[in-house]
Amino acid sequence: MSKKYTCLFFDLDGTLVDSEAGILRSMQHTIREMNLPERSDAALRVHVGAPLREMFEQEFGISTEKATEAVEIFRAYYIPNESEKHPSFDGIVPLLKDLKEAGRHLAVATSKPTLTAEKVLKGFGVLELFDIVYGSNMDNTRAKKTEILKDAIDAMTEMTGADQADMLMIGDKHYDVEAARALGLDVAGVLYGCGTRAEMEACRPTYTIKTVEDLRMFLLQEY
Repeated sequence: MSKKYTCLFFDLDGTLVDSEAGILRSMQHTIREMNLPERSDAALRVHVGAPLREMFEQEFGISTEKATEAVEIFRAYYIPNESEKHPSFDGIVPLLKDLKEAGRHLAVATSKPTLTAEKVLKGFGVLELFDIVYGSNMDNTRAKKTEILKDAIDAMTEMTGADQADMLMIGDKHYDVEAARALGLDVAGVLYGCGTRAEMEACRPTYTIKTVEDLRMFLLQEY
């Protein structure tokens, strides 16, 4: 039987919501608007879940100033056109409700801006289930996943008095695993989102979870 974690930190994109298509459309819109070199969706897919400014800098070799402009164009398109279209993964909403009913403390730690993340969560009716929603800031500060998760951990500790040994990060990309590892948290890497098995094998999460149903069994210990 797995350890029972009382405080659960969820990534958003690729973990709670199937947002890949909308994010890719927004990336392609930004590339066109900025006259950046063309990229296929397959080439961009590996960046879903990454801090946006860092992604544009690294993928296109542009300055921080240009990357900041790209982020602004991305958000100006994404927030009104895509942010409320993402469906949750099948089984996620009942899982969140059951976890809350079981007395777990739930948090979101995402690279999305906090207000955008709250809008997405409200869109599929689960915002009220979360004690904490932490994302990046609109001015591109607190953009790295480690910074976001650290602030979420600090807030959860202050709220609940829980020890970090009682906390678990759940995400689908290496950014989630690396941030949790850096901060001393156990982490579950899920395979149903944007990440791949090879990515999870390379970053070595504490646990690897294949499906939402497997995640349910793991978190609620329904064996």
